[in-house]
Amino acid sequence: MKKHAVLALFLASSLGFLTSCQSSNVKPTYIHVKPDYTPAGAESLLNNAAALTGNAKSAQLLAAAEMFAGLGQAQRALDIGAQVDPARLDDALYAKHIQIQSQSLLALGNLYGAKGRLEQTRLEQLLPRLSAKKALKLRELRAELYTKLGNPTQAINERIALNRAALDKTEKLVNRELIWMGLMELDIDILSQALINSPDPLEQGWYELAVLSKNNQSNINQQYNALNQWRHEWPSHPANKPLPADLALIDNIVNNQPQHIALLLPFSGQLAPVAEAIRDGFMAAYYTNVQNGGAAPTIRLYDVSPSNINAQYDNAVSAGAEVIIGPLSKEATTVLAQRSSLAVPTLALNQIDATASHPKALYQLGLAIEDEAQDAAVRAMADNKELAMIIAPQDSQGDRAIEVFSARYRELGGQVVESLRYSNERALSDLIKNAMHINASQQRANDLRDVVGKVEAEPRRRQDIDCIFLVAQPREARQIKPLLAYHYAGDIPIYSTSSIHEDTAKLEPDLNGIRFSNLPWFFQSSPEKTAINKGNVLNTRTQRLYALGVDAFYLYPRLEQLNNLNNANFWGQTGILSLNNQQQFRRQQQWARFSRGKVVPETTAAPETPVDSVFEQ
Repeated sequence: MKKHAVLALFLASSLGFLTSCQSSNVKPTYIHVKPDYTPAGAESLLNNAAALTGNAKSAQLLAAAEMFAGLGQAQRALDIGAQVDPARLDDALYAKHIQIQSQSLLALGNLYGAKGRLEQTRLEQLLPRLSAKKALKLRELRAELYTKLGNPTQAINERIALNRAALDKTEKLVNRELIWMGLMELDIDILSQALINSPDPLEQGWYELAVLSKNNQSNINQQYNALNQWRHEWPSHPANKPLPADLALIDNIVNNQPQHIALLLPFSGQLAPVAEAIRDGFMAAYYTNVQNGGAAPTIRLYDVSPSNINAQYDNAVSAGAEVIIGPLSKEATTVLAQRSSLAVPTLALNQIDATASHPKALYQLGLAIEDEAQDAAVRAMADNKELAMIIAPQDSQGDRAIEVFSARYRELGGQVVESLRYSNERALSDLIKNAMHINASQQRANDLRDVVGKVEAEPRRRQDIDCIFLVAQPREARQIKPLLAYHYAGDIPIYSTSSIHEDTAKLEPDLNGIRFSNLPWFFQSSPEKTAINKGNVLNTRTQRLYALGVDAFYLYPRLEQLNNLNNANFWGQTGILSLNNQQQFRRQQQWARFSRGKVVPETTAAPETPVDSVFEQ
């Protein structure tokens, strides 16, 4: 699975062809033949093993198993490996055996089978003595396993342990960046707890650096000071020389912060309430930043529309703007995107067609459902749910969610079995009943009664679905979840989007068991949130806009940092933000679930299965 979604995203180890550890009394002529990496070649290797004995036979069997694993035939690799007695293997072949078996078990979704292999006492004793390359493969498998089991700190500790191995300079640099990427995917509470619990100084240094980085995302001056203090206290730590790439740029960012910011938003007309909420979030972040000793740039507001966006943009630049935040509407953003160039970095608060060419200075941040659909696909596959039904409204938002979820889900190896579209609430029951093939089940029972007489038979739903991606407002979801249970599908895990979440204080017993992603803003405390919510009762839509304004303020000094580095992220109120090749911000939101009617946030680490039973009502 690809990295940096979740969740879940996971490292895969590559397997090389075994060419050593052969018995000296057997002519190893097959070693000198270039391996035929095809099913026929793998079968040939397997057949040749019959003529061998002892260690040479085990080596040949493992070579065949390795090749089948590389061809995607995990079960065949597992079966062949089972013919080898690990107790009779020397250390090198034993390590290879564990590697092939555990990789195959992971590919088949048997996490605890892989855990049993990768945590064997003999392997624990052997790991420190293995070559760097062999240890790397095994520790990568352990890191993948622990990530999937929801133990992210153990996954990171595997990579930290590799730093002690005899890796070459390039391998150590790569490994350090992978450690940092893993740390940056963890929630601040997990990092803080790991820092407290770790007895290892090397691990403590990594966790302390990650905590200070995440604790100061909203104030780059504080982050800069904390980083310098860490470097002074940990002069010989492997993360210090060099620093992770994103931290290495902070000195330049702090000393070159823009001093004049222009907000180009539609403060009149239909979008005025939206613009005002974004402005209030932006200014709440501004005042919080100033109170914490941060920079206090000049802020100027411009009322814009698609018809005057070019003129107002030029006015702002002429007045000295070094960064522009806005516009808001897709239409106005499209007008700017059609310009041959933009004079200053510009953060539009919407996203347009990524296939069109845009000026290099244009960045795009929005709250589109496409990011949430991608998150749902990644999360479902991380939970080993490979057969999905989609339930979505018959509108443009449903169209976009289905398109993005389906594409990402297929890319990860999943299959969308059926897409169910609804246009009104009255038709939901029949739609779900038909989609679950309940009518067909009832007809089979009736046909049986016609033949044998009275028969007690309970209808059965179709069995080719192991998850549902649901796009719905709370009103529709309150009907859909009970209807699924009524039509014998209450045991199917449901993944949804933020649209299902209406009010954090409202009990939703009809939605129990549903998992959904939403903005971290709803699950975390912050000075900006406290200031905005003080004395106000705010709906979720308005709060999403406040969060967008807060992130816009804290993002503008970091645009160059995020643009210049692969895998650089910003932990904002709207999600974990990263730039794609079109300079559009991709958001990974925080996952939560309905439990006993309440919303319960989850950590960023994806467990193997939902914490709550899907039967919970």
